[in-house]
Amino acid sequence: MKLFSFFSRNEPDFEDTRFEKFEDSLQNFLFFYPGHWKFEETTAIIEGEYTINFHSRKSDTHLSIDVKTRLPAGFDEKKFIKSAKDEIENPSAGVISKACKGKFGEHRCMATDYIYSKGNMQFRGEKTIFFTGDRVFSLFFTCPVSQYDRLKKTFAYVKDSFTIKPKKMMLI
Repeated sequence: MKLFSFFSRNEPDFEDTRFEKFEDSLQNFLFFYPGHWKFEETTAIIEGEYTINFHSRKSDTHLSIDVKTRLPAGFDEKKFIKSAKDEIENPSAGVISKACKGKFGEHRCMATDYIYSKGNMQFRGEKTIFFTGDRVFSLFFTCPVSQYDRLKKTFAYVKDSFTIKPKKMMLI
């Protein structure tokens, strides 16, 4: 068993992680991420929505940031709560979880965490969706269940470093 864990891919402890700054090229946010995570360069904008993805080079850990810049007319906090709750509790991927109201900085949010299986591995996911008044952001972390305790501080640091920039442009 020790031999297996020696050769298995593990994330470094938080204290040993070097963080790098990422600035969204569409100027909506910035945050700090572990330097051993790889940024996927491809970003497609579809109807004012785009997703930024990072993958760890050391484990099956993934971070996805979704930004919705075009919101329906009359979209307000009440509609956001309903929309985010529906997205979490009725996902297309079939993972069932409970949405919890909360705050992300100064913004109202809906959040959840859950465990799911993929092949013969179990993963833990955390999703936080928040509304800034003119945009909706979604942060989604997944990692092997075996890595979660090691990554808790890292996930919290990434979320705490997330900074919203003023909206500069309307994306099509």
